[in-house]
Amino acid sequence: MTLRPCIDIHKGKVKQIIGSTLGSEVSVNFESQESGTTFAEIFHKYRLKGGHICVLDKSEASFNLAKSILLQYKHWQIGGGINAETARQYLDAGAEKVIISSALFKNKNPSKSPFLKGNFKEDLIFEQAKALSKTIGRKNLVFDLSCKSFSKKYYIMIHGWKTKTDLEVSVKTLKKLSAFCSEFLIHGVSVEGKKSGFDTDLVAILTKFKQNNPKNIAITYAGGLHSLDDIRQFQQQSQGLLDFTVGSSLDIYGGELSLSDILNLKN
Repeated sequence: MTLRPCIDIHKGKVKQIIGSTLGSEVSVNFESQESGTTFAEIFHKYRLKGGHICVLDKSEASFNLAKSILLQYKHWQIGGGINAETARQYLDAGAEKVIISSALFKNKNPSKSPFLKGNFKEDLIFEQAKALSKTIGRKNLVFDLSCKSFSKKYYIMIHGWKTKTDLEVSVKTLKKLSAFCSEFLIHGVSVEGKKSGFDTDLVAILTKFKQNNPKNIAITYAGGLHSLDDIRQFQQQSQGLLDFTVGSSLDIYGGELSLSDILNLKN
């Protein structure tokens, strides 16, 4: 189990927000006047790798800040509106991997429809995953699956976590998609940014996949972790098979959870 650092960028600034409010009146938990490279330096000091830079809007200021971090520091992944056409520029700028989310649901013919309509048929999604993997390279690719529970099943959410797809997050789905990427980043939409504890049912699905999946593919869980007890429980339930990230609860982002305490707990 490894702590993965995260830097979320919105309108050119490092922020921590409740992700489900994107696209409406954004609820901000934390906003810094410091440069994003300041936070990258903190994580670099602790030798943390495999971190995520998440660009939450399409402003030039946000992408410039993200690229400045990539140019100065290694071992960062980047996500935010990235597709097959734009992935290479971020890899060339120094990204370790690119994180793909909404592009997974893009139609092969965007002139007809920018997103698949109707029920987001599974065969088309897996076909798109295969195409992305072929273009970008499986080793360079992380699939970001943000999901929410409906009637005790989890489904992927897109369009700022407002649109429910019919693709269920299950052991079967993860196994199919794992053929086309090297990592998963899984957000628990219902708890993300709320500092209310992690989604135990979702973690159970991810753990079961890791137990039975023969491939060496990493999964990072994000959402709700806000105390050392939370992290202990997460480690116990996931059997140490899942990595995790902490956002709004982290002390450098205005929270009460000490980064050094987390790392001491790990060790």
